[in-house]
Amino acid sequence: MNIQQTPPLVLLCVLFVLQLDITLSNYYSQERHQEIQNTEVEHVAISKDGLRLATAEFRQDLEASVEIRLKFWHFKEEDHWYLNTSVDLPHQKRINAITFQPTPAPGQLAPLCVSCGGDGKFKIWEEEDSSDIYGTKSVWISTGVGFYRHLPATTVKISPDGSLLAAGFDNILTIWIPQSCQLKGTLSQPYLAEPLQQVEFGNSEGCWSVAVTRTHHWVCAWDLFTCTLVWRVSVTTSCMAIDPLSSYMAVFSEEGSGEAVKKIQYSCSKKSCP
Repeated sequence: MNIQQTPPLVLLCVLFVLQLDITLSNYYSQERHQEIQNTEVEHVAISKDGLRLATAEFRQDLEASVEIRLKFWHFKEEDHWYLNTSVDLPHQKRINAITFQPTPAPGQLAPLCVSCGGDGKFKIWEEEDSSDIYGTKSVWISTGVGFYRHLPATTVKISPDGSLLAAGFDNILTIWIPQSCQLKGTLSQPYLAEPLQQVEFGNSEGCWSVAVTRTHHWVCAWDLFTCTLVWRVSVTTSCMAIDPLSSYMAVFSEEGSGEAVKKIQYSCSKKSCP
């Protein structure tokens, strides 16, 4: 494992492409004697081919029923997105994460989408053909549900080859088969008691069996072949990103006077390396 720290200032070049209205509702300005709760877009995921988008919305004003929506958007050749499916109350509590399957399995119309929430469940969403005499159509439906010990589901991620699903339930990392929601194993350590905030699979060739988890104070690497903890780093973090072309990842650290970016190289197990 190799850790390098970059300067706090990071310059990014961003090309603005388009603006998309997700909530499809007006924005209400605040009043003098009352706080107005607007619908917030809390999570966004886009498929690897860039043709499908999933968004999670949340609104709660303590006067009406809580509003939770999961929306699926499709991209048209006319350079715009259109709403394909809107699901009200996909989870009974706030959605914590959504992700797409990087590589669809044979026979799938599109990559699977997975959401997880504070109700202790993750759900598999699949696009199905709903064409009729009026034209070609499709709709997203829930095809599977998973839960573990009634713990809150905090994060989800699908492996690069699409064969494994990693789901965090509190401080426990669970591994599933996404098509059947079959539990394959669990990973945890007694001294790692913080809830998992993020999980990522190794992206470089030969390192797909490495799962990296992030809590507020720990970054850990797990070997899925031996079901063991490979290494752990004590660092206060806010975000983690895996480089798709190498065995490096960037961790945004909150330590010190400002936020810094640390570059970490995760290692492969001897079994998984070529």
